[in-house]
Amino acid sequence: MADLLDLIDKSTLDKIMVAYTKATRMGGCIYDTKGNILAGPYNFSDFCLNFCRATHEGMHKCLASARFGAREAMRKDGPAIYSCLNSGLVDCASPVMVEGKMIAVIICGQVRTDNYVIDRDLAVHHARAIGIRDMAGYMESLYRIPKISYERLHDFATLQEIIASTIGNLAANNKRLKSLSRKRIFQLINSVSDYIIATDTNGCIENPNRALLTALGRPESELTGQQVDALFLDRTPVLRELEKLRETKTPSERLSLGLMLTEKKLAQVDASFSRLENEKGELGGFVAVMRDMTEEKNIEKMKSDLFGMLTHDMINPILAIKSALSLVLDGQVGPLNQEQQDILKMAADTNHDLMGMVSDFLDVFRDNYGMLVLRRNWFDIHQALQEVVNQAYYFCQDRKIHIDYQSDFDAELPYYGDRIRLMRVFTNLLDNAIKFTGEDDLVTIETRLQPPSGANRHGHAPRLTPDRRYVFVSFHNRGDHLPIEDLDSMFDKFYTSNHKNPSGKKGLGLGLNFCKLVAEAHQGSIWAETTDSGLRIVLALPEAEAESAP
Repeated sequence: MADLLDLIDKSTLDKIMVAYTKATRMGGCIYDTKGNILAGPYNFSDFCLNFCRATHEGMHKCLASARFGAREAMRKDGPAIYSCLNSGLVDCASPVMVEGKMIAVIICGQVRTDNYVIDRDLAVHHARAIGIRDMAGYMESLYRIPKISYERLHDFATLQEIIASTIGNLAANNKRLKSLSRKRIFQLINSVSDYIIATDTNGCIENPNRALLTALGRPESELTGQQVDALFLDRTPVLRELEKLRETKTPSERLSLGLMLTEKKLAQVDASFSRLENEKGELGGFVAVMRDMTEEKNIEKMKSDLFGMLTHDMINPILAIKSALSLVLDGQVGPLNQEQQDILKMAADTNHDLMGMVSDFLDVFRDNYGMLVLRRNWFDIHQALQEVVNQAYYFCQDRKIHIDYQSDFDAELPYYGDRIRLMRVFTNLLDNAIKFTGEDDLVTIETRLQPPSGANRHGHAPRLTPDRRYVFVSFHNRGDHLPIEDLDSMFDKFYTSNHKNPSGKKGLGLGLNFCKLVAEAHQGSIWAETTDSGLRIVLALPEAEAESAP
């Protein structure tokens, strides 16, 4: 039976598994069918590394669990999700198949699902069975194991199955390619849709595949012997890449090139160049693999145009709804009873959230395409914060949340910036603070000359320019703060926390990312920190340069 590492380079497996385990936040390994590790471990938890696998008995059980996972993966038609034989944590297994035989198995997991309840007595039994003496450390590490929903785990397992299938297909292809001569290789690649060219050591075309000949509309005899760089609009990157490959065996990065189909027609292709070597490892030529990205790029442009248009056009009806609700709530069209007021307040809150999400979508879209332009003017931060607090009045009133405002600045606090976008930043940060505040509790807003003290910062340190003055605006909510791993990622695009919040509101993961974009556009910074009583987010805005002063 073929060994997976004989068919696929370990560094390739490492890249795939590092990316997958990092994205899913699960630990993982690739094992052979006997339970021996072929690649990994990747992203293993402290619990598994320092306890479950730290003793001879524990390692023996882990390998037995891997063999069990391999059998489960072969037995089930679909994702194999099961309990680890060592600790009882949840794992999922996917077979790597080559020519109908399993040559390896991908096992990832080390997580707890929603219905996983830690039984202390059972956990102690597991620990003693593998010779663990530090019971307190074992239990502490067990409680730190991430918890995800079963549905999400099933999705991860499905993705893992696709990855295993892809690795199996790649291994099978490599096995077949190893057994074919160069001529036989090009008989095979004539069936693929990518454009492929083999050249001699001088870069002269020897074997173009059928897909390329069809795209160019030219016979093979016309291309054979021609310099490969002559096919491209810009020859320089191709010549540079071939020269580099003559000196090193390191695979090239993908190049974005214009392939000249005719004198007037151009195809945008992603191309990668590699060495062709003989059995002694000596250079025998080059191979270029190109994928036509023209249609994909057109579709991407259409998607971005449609996204921008829809997002922009949604703002007008939302503003109309906001105005209409404000008129009715203010009693300008007649008195309302309490039930009617409650319903309209709920509608106004929902419309306010929708307006914020659409606006954030639009500005994130603009930032992606370099179109986010600040419209600066002088405004009073005190007044802006008061307006934001007034907008949140109904929601705070329903949950009996109090807002306390403290400042180092007297009277007005003038600032030269994009008032509209900073208002949305203040709104997002206040909404976030309210969301994680319990009923009849307190949210504190502060404007300070210096960063607030008495907190623990996590993740990257704020990027502040020395000797420059800043206005520090912070939003502090009481209650349980987010897990530390969430603090490091909470400003990432589309990131949402699984941490339970008292309000029950769930966002799209763009609000705090938008805050970061606006802070950095103002040459400021934003960060999260934990305090003894909760979570605080600090926005640092640099004071205006002298020439901007009013």
